Amino acid sequence: GKLALHATIDALPVERLDWLHERTASLTGHALGEASLGGTTSAPVLDLQLALADLRIAGQPFGHARLHAELAGQEPSGRIVVQELALGQGELAVASRAPFDVSVARGAIALAGVPLSGPKLSFALGADGSLTHGVRVFVDGTAPASLLSKLNPLITAFGELALHLELRPDAHPWLQGHAEPRDVLVEVVRGGRTSKLLGSATLQGDRVRFEEVSLGLGGGTLGLAGEVVLDGLHIGSYDLLLRAEGVALEVQPHFEIAFDANGRLQRSRAATIPALSGTIKLH
Repeated sequence: GKLALHATIDALPVERLDWLHERTASLTGHALGEASLGGTTSAPVLDLQLALADLRIAGQPFGHARLHAELAGQEPSGRIVVQELALGQGELAVASRAPFDVSVARGAIALAGVPLSGPKLSFALGADGSLTHGVRVFVDGTAPASLLSKLNPLITAFGELALHLELRPDAHPWLQGHAEPRDVLVEVVRGGRTSKLLGSATLQGDRVRFEEVSLGLGGGTLGLAGEVVLDGLHIGSYDLLLRAEGVALEVQPHFEIAFDANGRLQRSRAATIPALSGTIKLH
């Protein structure tokens, strides 16, 4: 039979959109807009104007979006025009520069190379997967190394970090990514000598793995390896291996300490104070 339906969506919680929520149970927010359904039961045609506000994934702020979808068929084909997209907040915010199209063919979506930019970040956005079995969103881009100063105010970093991130916002959200320094120089003490940062960090779900991270200091090298477990946007626990080779520091004028060291720094979720073990060899 023929279809002729029209609906107005007014501040509807995203979790009430069953077709979306069953595939993105971790996504919350509000939807506003209008939807028209025409065609026939065997060949439906959907015209949807939708604004998504206060989007959150697993309770964390995610952004907002405005889109227009024109889809036809039980395995829908057509296009989704994303008129506005903003993700993140503060220095970590990015937004689209202009509207862009997401193509849909028999339920499968395709998107590649859409520029997103913000105060500090610059990304190319892509997506694949299907409307019926889940979507994978991925970004490639750069971030200024100065963001490392937020981890430790004693660190001043120059250069860029190359980033790759993937998000699967389904019933069991999964985030993974990889970061590598790109000609990053680090100043550990303001006014001191800068050194090149090497190594990489890999994100898998709630775990960040550091591999072959090294930094020159005091004529020697500092090294870091191990894993950090996240609790939301905060550090929940960690198990890190630390090393120092041939490091010489002037702790007072004309008084220098040279040392090698190997250590392990651990903290469980239940612990309030980290545990440090290892050896230090003074020269």
